[in-house]
Amino acid sequence: MTKYQKSRRPDSRPGQAKIVKGSAFTKIALPPLPKTTFPDKVLEEAQKIAQNSLKNWSEEIHQRKDFRDITTLTIDPIRAKDFDDALSIRQLAHGRFEIGVHIADVSHYVVDGGIIDKEARKRATSVYFVDRVIPMLPEILSNDLCSLMPGVERLAFSAVFTLNQNAEIESEWFGRTVIKSDRRFSYEEVDEILERGRGDYFIELRTLDALAKKLDENRKEAGALSFADREIEFVLGSDGQPEKIYRLELTRSHKLVEDFMLLANRRVAEFASKYNKNRDGHFIYRIHDLPDQDKLLELALFLKPLGYDLEVRDKKVTTSAIKKLLANASGSPEEAIINRATIQSMSRAIYSLNNIGHYGLAFAHYPHFTSPIRRYPDLMVHRFMATYLAGKQPTDKQLEACAEQVIHSSLMERSAAEAERESRKLKIAEYFAQHVGEEFDGVIAGVTEFGLFVEDKATGGEGLVRVSELGDDYYEFLPRKFALIGRRHKKQYRLGDSVRARIKKVNPKKGWVDLELI
Repeated sequence: MTKYQKSRRPDSRPGQAKIVKGSAFTKIALPPLPKTTFPDKVLEEAQKIAQNSLKNWSEEIHQRKDFRDITTLTIDPIRAKDFDDALSIRQLAHGRFEIGVHIADVSHYVVDGGIIDKEARKRATSVYFVDRVIPMLPEILSNDLCSLMPGVERLAFSAVFTLNQNAEIESEWFGRTVIKSDRRFSYEEVDEILERGRGDYFIELRTLDALAKKLDENRKEAGALSFADREIEFVLGSDGQPEKIYRLELTRSHKLVEDFMLLANRRVAEFASKYNKNRDGHFIYRIHDLPDQDKLLELALFLKPLGYDLEVRDKKVTTSAIKKLLANASGSPEEAIINRATIQSMSRAIYSLNNIGHYGLAFAHYPHFTSPIRRYPDLMVHRFMATYLAGKQPTDKQLEACAEQVIHSSLMERSAAEAERESRKLKIAEYFAQHVGEEFDGVIAGVTEFGLFVEDKATGGEGLVRVSELGDDYYEFLPRKFALIGRRHKKQYRLGDSVRARIKKVNPKKGWVDLELI
């Protein structure tokens, strides 16, 4: 298997960005990815925790709120192994519902400052390649002891809400719980049940879906942006080779889970912010700054050749103008290009102890609370919440460590994202290598002086048509129009144009795919 391990620089340590100075800019060299395997001492400690997990079990669960008899479901990708969130639902009087968002209580098992914690802190995130995972926690924890598997009693950290039929919060509770999931669903199973109107736990799923839609509507009315950028999914054979590539449709089941996770994250942050009303730097937020107006003006120029206008007033672009653009592009052949370009114009979301809100979600307070199995900041948020629910405050030493960790976690997140992107690129090349000579319907997703990047509409895979392959003319690159135009015949190739392409040559090891137009 291909590994994306970068060499560790002796003068770079976790949490420290190495600055590389160039002639035109200064960029951050990202920290290397962790090893796939864990040190022996970490695995031994994880094994001890698992072996001792049932000691004092009765005493532990008596200190927790008991949800074992409340209908509880998990909804995850079909191949998921670590289930770190579950939803419970109970109907109350007067048309109200109790909805529990239950998150694996990793902080119960992973002690702050312990052997496993130090390793998880260094890793900061799980890395999801197409064909394997570099986990943040040993598998005996991530896929077993902490995983909210069906039919098994599990410890959770929960956010529980009483909602009316408009998904308005009438009351809420945060704390440690014990749960037992009744059923593990895949996204596809939930979609089928909702579509057919019958199946396991249909009434509960229908209610969750209806409430989630209300939450989504409320969020959009508050100014949240909604991107429809569809990820590329792979079906691999037993030899690891890609047998199928397709675009993942974000369906009702995905939105259902997402909306309740967003609710839990937001309300956790609001609770912590109220608790620390006169204290700064006492919580870990996921912040998303306002977009740079210069980048938005560049986006407006980029969109014009595609036939889309991004309204500019007084040299500024408003959130409502961006929402209008995304709505106009919805369902169009250019939607994927416009979504990606708009996302690239946004500021990067990062972790911080200083809250400035989350622009994209239109939340004044927002953290990551719902994935402590695979993200270290979520684990830190759990610890903060446990401290505050006990009426206490973190020590200065803990706050100092968190200040360093938020920087490291943000950098490791970027390292993971780049490695995951490279993994997808290589797998796409492996797939195309099996189909050399075949044709597909594509769209021009990028235009440069050296050629056209064409995206396969069916799979989302991308390749390059070199300018030398465009025929008997000399083509000039017009950067403002994002087009190549022939000097003699005036033939134009523009961003967003639909084309027919053939796979000509592939280098799977480097991820290069050469195409030709037909």
